[in-house]
Amino acid sequence: MNLGWEVTESDLAIVLNAHSVKHTPKKLEKLYSELDFDSIEDGVFNYTSFDNQVSSMLSDIEDQLIETGIVKGAKQFNGPDEDEDDEEDSDEEDSWLDEEHGGES
Repeated sequence: MNLGWEVTESDLAIVLNAHSVKHTPKKLEKLYSELDFDSIEDGVFNYTSFDNQVSSMLSDIEDQLIETGIVKGAKQFNGPDEDEDDEEDSDEEDSWLDEEHGGES
């Protein structure tokens, strides 16, 4: 499924560089082709905020690289909190309600 979100080799390189994993363009291409893009997109589309989507993507790429042993050590990228996007959406809804009701909510 693709709804306009694309994981790039540059995204993969960000994670590899954060873990000081040396890579050549050929190795980067190989690792990129082995990513589970459906899993990454499933995580990304749990969020509406672009920042949360990026955080989710980088965390998922990192998880996949840790599972395959390419990356070792502590996680550098953490996905957003589960309720974080819901809180942003509810703040937007509240401000809309304030405008509709003359500042009263």
